[in-house]
Amino acid sequence: EYCPCGSWNLFGGVACSIAAFLLAPYLPDSRPQSCFLDVVSINQANEEKMLQGIYGLGGFLKASRELRILWSPPYLSRLWCIFELAAFRSANPAGIITLAPLCLEAAVAAFWLGGYATMCVFLAVLGLTGSYSILALIPALLPLFLVLHCLRRTLSMKQQLFADLEGFDLDKAYCRKESDRDFVLKAIIEWYGSLESFTAYVRGPLQQELQAMHSTTRLPLHYSFLIVTPVVSFGLDALLALWLAGAPTQIVLSYGIGVVLGLCTCWAMIAVHLSTLLCSYSISTNSSIMGWMQSLIVFLIFGAVTFAGVKVGALAYTNSLEASCIWLAGAVCLLWLVQGGLQHLQALFKQCKHRTDA
Repeated sequence: EYCPCGSWNLFGGVACSIAAFLLAPYLPDSRPQSCFLDVVSINQANEEKMLQGIYGLGGFLKASRELRILWSPPYLSRLWCIFELAAFRSANPAGIITLAPLCLEAAVAAFWLGGYATMCVFLAVLGLTGSYSILALIPALLPLFLVLHCLRRTLSMKQQLFADLEGFDLDKAYCRKESDRDFVLKAIIEWYGSLESFTAYVRGPLQQELQAMHSTTRLPLHYSFLIVTPVVSFGLDALLALWLAGAPTQIVLSYGIGVVLGLCTCWAMIAVHLSTLLCSYSISTNSSIMGWMQSLIVFLIFGAVTFAGVKVGALAYTNSLEASCIWLAGAVCLLWLVQGGLQHLQALFKQCKHRTDA
């Protein structure tokens, strides 16, 4: 039976997402909001006040729980960035150093826009063919090929970071003023004993510490959910159409559980996580052909996972409400595992074993 379906959730979701993005900084938040941002917290116009801020930098770093590096490729080529890194580890040996690549948020935004493009193409194909078919996903997924290619290139920059750390050379670090260079180098010698000792620290312990913490890229759960909101919106439009058309309650529930939650939410997040993981493990290469080939492989795997999820989700939805519930439970468990659930289980097991031995 024909069931008319609008796209209010899909297109209204774009406006809501953009509005939420613009309003987010002004919404109340229970987390600590204080931070020391060098370019803002240190006077950049008055040289005397700038020096006072620089000399007092150690106190701020010592009181900080975490140094969050908004990393971009030129980071290790800037002497002042290296100075802050050296100062934090000297003043706060137990502090946390967190890499926050600026390119990651741009990749998430591109993935989100690619999701909307995919849903728009999917709607257009359905409108032209006049019938629902899983084959309509083939042209619909094509916009995501470019997104995955950009994502792969973006995440390969992290490999460059570890290579830069391993081959770190303090003499090549850029500083605009020679007087500033003398000040920074003098401080590093005071903290680490010599410039050679600091260089060895960056190439050795620091590189190993950061690589152990950030060797793979696992998208935070809220980023993964943001990326799949276009797919969820499309599923909600179809769910609303079924309800307004007077479909039986069991069918509406089966669709909501099996398709909207199981497929459009959980399975889509699994596909996003898998593609991100594959992109982060791709080989950094100067060959454009090799790069495109790697992106094509990631895209084909992403497409295969997507098609498998659509097939199983559709079978569960059309079979029974119980089948939809089982499918959702399986998708939730798999999502939990790929989001680090296995590591949490291993850590919990080690804690229990340690307490038992004690």
